[in-house]
Amino acid sequence: MAAIRRLDVISQHLTGIFDFSKHDPTLDAYRKRGANFNSQLLHKVMNGNASEVQDRITERYLTSPYMRRDLMHDKTRHEIQELVMRQIISTNPYRDVNSDIDLNNPEIVYAAAIPLTGFDMALSARFIIHFSLYLDSLRELGTEKHQPLIDRAYRHKDHGCFAMTELGHGSNVNGFITTATYDHKTREIVFHTPDSMGAKWWIGGLGKTANMAIVHAKLVVGGVDHGIHAFAVQVRDYDTHSTLPGITIGDCGPKTGLDGIDNGFLLFNQHNAPYDTLLDRYSHITPEGKFKSNIKNDGKRFGLMLASLIRGRSGVMFFSSMNMKNALTIAVRYSAVRRQFGKEGEPERPVLDYQIHRYRLMKHLSNWFSVQIVLIHFINEYKVITRLVKDDPEHPTRNEFHAQLSAMKVLCSSMSLKACQDSREACGGLGFSAYSNLGRLRDNQDVNITWEGANYVLIQQTARYILKNIQNILKGKPVEAASMTFLTIDPEVVRTAKATFVTSADLRDKPETLQAMLKHRVNYLVQRSIVKLQDAVQHSSDSLEGWNESQVHYLQNLGFAYGDLLFADLFLRKCKEVRAACQETSAMLMRLYELFTLGKIEEDLNTFRDNDYISTEQAWVIKETVVALTREVGESAVRLIDAVAFPDQMVGSVLGNSDGQIYRHMCEAVEQGPGVTDKPAYLELLQQLRKIKE
Repeated sequence: MAAIRRLDVISQHLTGIFDFSKHDPTLDAYRKRGANFNSQLLHKVMNGNASEVQDRITERYLTSPYMRRDLMHDKTRHEIQELVMRQIISTNPYRDVNSDIDLNNPEIVYAAAIPLTGFDMALSARFIIHFSLYLDSLRELGTEKHQPLIDRAYRHKDHGCFAMTELGHGSNVNGFITTATYDHKTREIVFHTPDSMGAKWWIGGLGKTANMAIVHAKLVVGGVDHGIHAFAVQVRDYDTHSTLPGITIGDCGPKTGLDGIDNGFLLFNQHNAPYDTLLDRYSHITPEGKFKSNIKNDGKRFGLMLASLIRGRSGVMFFSSMNMKNALTIAVRYSAVRRQFGKEGEPERPVLDYQIHRYRLMKHLSNWFSVQIVLIHFINEYKVITRLVKDDPEHPTRNEFHAQLSAMKVLCSSMSLKACQDSREACGGLGFSAYSNLGRLRDNQDVNITWEGANYVLIQQTARYILKNIQNILKGKPVEAASMTFLTIDPEVVRTAKATFVTSADLRDKPETLQAMLKHRVNYLVQRSIVKLQDAVQHSSDSLEGWNESQVHYLQNLGFAYGDLLFADLFLRKCKEVRAACQETSAMLMRLYELFTLGKIEEDLNTFRDNDYISTEQAWVIKETVVALTREVGESAVRLIDAVAFPDQMVGSVLGNSDGQIYRHMCEAVEQGPGVTDKPAYLELLQQLRKIKE
């Protein structure tokens, strides 16, 4: 029997345990369904101006022997970090990028980052931390003398990180306790961490890799604290990679996801660094040892010092969009192939045909299109805004852009996390397999909710800016933000406003109706929030406490409502742009726009029902229209995904391959796993268990 068993095992290894010799045509059949549109045009539209460059770079990445998802299974986190480093070397995504290209054609940099993110968020984050957070800090906050550091960073002679967050203070930058004390005798800056709560924590790339760090610390000159400033600090010896005297660095240990990033901690113990460590565009210390700043207002200066976070937050948007797209690619293709139930005597139906399945996934698909359109908008606006701010650091457009970016980051990350989770659930038990890649996408996306600003904190910056524009109206001044000219302080206008639609047809192809509803919600929440805030301040010890007591149901909702309007407005603009090129593709985008917008309205029907802005009957019209749109979009879902999806190698899922052979790929992955048919290594323990009660 032993010999027969050995022959059987050998036979299985030669022929395979599972037989999938027949091609499953289910996905091919689904591709033939739905409305017509131009897939190539949609691909270009959803990838922006650098679409062709991105496609070429993606093809180059695919030639790397290390860009394979199967290499990342059954690895320790340190092995994964080593693999990521090999991927960086083999792809070298920014080999042709220098400072001029980055400033004048930032879309090229984004084109290089997008496919990296599509393959692995940790791989992309390595570059975004270095090329955005570290490099942008040098460029935006440094002066001419820091140009050599910039050049070294582009050539990757240095690897930089961004040491802002502190263990006991999180993102409360004004509460940081790390000090940078100026010593006039030596003209050096002495860095010190007064206690463990001031340890720089979760610093990506610091644990094992970085030799340079942008450190945020309190600048102390002549015993006077001049607030948080940014410093470019060398933390490791360039040749030996040993930490410098007075510096302690370590690895923060295992995380829920993103094991490819070596997050670390940093403590200073009277570490002496040269004066030029200070990034002194806005503040400097004179030869006489006096602190000087060309931005007198401490708050404005502090805000400008956070300018380097702009592309960092855009990185979160990138991560969110790519994770979301990959998750939906997997879920849609799987759902079009997976058959379940059906009429007696007939073949089982693809689960994507079922109403509840389409309702869950198609709303997320419309959300992804909105997220990607917003991301492209940011890429286009970034170059314009950075030039404006460089010429005038206090340009008012910067404030609007910051408020919008805060909302963009919050909505992108939260919609993506929900989409990743629902995609996992939509794939049932097979979606729980590591080979599906859905768990990794979800776990990696999780951190984006708190990365670069926790969402429930960050959205307050959007709400605060809206109220600032309301204050301008109250003072008889013009609204500062071009995107907020619709705001009104007239309570009667808001109180008497009523939605005008009656039937579903009144909502379809009538974006002005949908936009009006979203604008009404913002105005309504503005007025409710002002009343609540005034009452809370009157009954609180100070204005900060009043602000804190006005968050739930008011200021938080206001920030989200403006974000929804911003996304819908940019989505609609894109639909109109595409109309001139192709009516059918524009019509497809309009269906997605309507689903996105009505989906957001449906999620907050209670607010729209206040003051009877919409009736009970109108609420049901909205619900039924959303369901109808998910049905329509679902018919074209596979081809929509095909038009925008990354190559299979980037998606890295046995369930999401474009050939639709989900069961064959799953079984092949399982069969090729280490020791798949072996006896357990703990066989002796199993035998002990059987003898426990003998």
